[in-house]
Amino acid sequence: MPKKIHLFNPQHDLSLAAGEMEYHAPESAMQLASDLSLLPLWYAEGGDTVISDTDAVLPPPVREVNVSAINDLTVGEDDRLVPWGWDRSVRMQFLRAGVPEDLLPSAGHIDRIRAMSHRRTAGRAMEYIKGRATDMRFPDTAVELASFREIEEFVAARGEAVLKAPWSGSGRGVFWCSGQMAQSLAGWCTRVIQRQGCVMGEPALDKVQDFAMEFHCSGGTAAFAGYSLFSTSGGVYRGNRMMSDAMIEAALAEYVPVPALHTVRGLLTEFLSAEIAPHYSGYVGVDMMVYRDGGELLVNPAVEINLRMTMGMVARTVYDRHVAAGKNGWFHIGHQPPGLLAAQDREMRTHMPLKTEGNRIASGYCPLVPVTESSVYTAFIIIDE
Repeated sequence: MPKKIHLFNPQHDLSLAAGEMEYHAPESAMQLASDLSLLPLWYAEGGDTVISDTDAVLPPPVREVNVSAINDLTVGEDDRLVPWGWDRSVRMQFLRAGVPEDLLPSAGHIDRIRAMSHRRTAGRAMEYIKGRATDMRFPDTAVELASFREIEEFVAARGEAVLKAPWSGSGRGVFWCSGQMAQSLAGWCTRVIQRQGCVMGEPALDKVQDFAMEFHCSGGTAAFAGYSLFSTSGGVYRGNRMMSDAMIEAALAEYVPVPALHTVRGLLTEFLSAEIAPHYSGYVGVDMMVYRDGGELLVNPAVEINLRMTMGMVARTVYDRHVAAGKNGWFHIGHQPPGLLAAQDREMRTHMPLKTEGNRIASGYCPLVPVTESSVYTAFIIIDE
């Protein structure tokens, strides 16, 4: 039977930014990839394979999924390779593992995915929405700044702005700028323009709430796959609320009308079906925010567009498959020095024991990956009583 073969490669965003086949990710990114290698168990289907070298005890409750080291893969001609995200580096990783080239996306297709992952795509989505939802108010669209002089003029005209690299990893490549630019930031802008062609400039917004809409592209069309309500700190992802789509929509309705969310959702579905789905199959996460403009709360509908699996989609899938109806809690990515993380895991198991109703999680702490004495990163959920 055809199956999907999953690989957790969280260095994907950094690899896209580098654009290299021989990209060597930072040690921290590779540690994250190793410690969380079994995370796809929670969104894989029965009979699928997850690539991991770990021999640790697998976390219950998950479906019957095979685990295999990448160099021991058996890939059928009808099987589908599903990394966290496609880039030149992961394609080379599969080739080195002996996967036949005709079972992989072509190098040209990978480059097309990279081009669509440029932050200008979010700007195009914003313009698409603005041109059709004319009764709604949105922030200024991000612009491409191709010289340091353009950046200085952009910041001076606004007083406060956000500068972003066209491709970057979570928490990297995003800077707030107010007034005169520091020399270090000026140097960063110059380097990004040299390597990536421009810097994206956006208005600085008074953020109230991060959220996202998740989509899935297949057969040339995009379909809404669920909401993600998450938190960040300094641009770094911190965690997701574990709530049903209906609960998240009700939470967002405290800020903005639900019909406005549905309008944005419908227009994004159109945009992704026209611009992304004909060239890409898989998940697409569209990061958004509720922000305050004077006394009004508004939606920025296209902060970022990620052509890959997302932590928000992991949280969405874990909740829908494994959490008891009506419950809520948090999905977290944890980070501690070796030894301390294992101690924290033991303490949480003791003080927040996992309770189930039938085969679903009703309350307590549930690690999503094994935690060992050498672990530095973990993924876990806590469901409230």
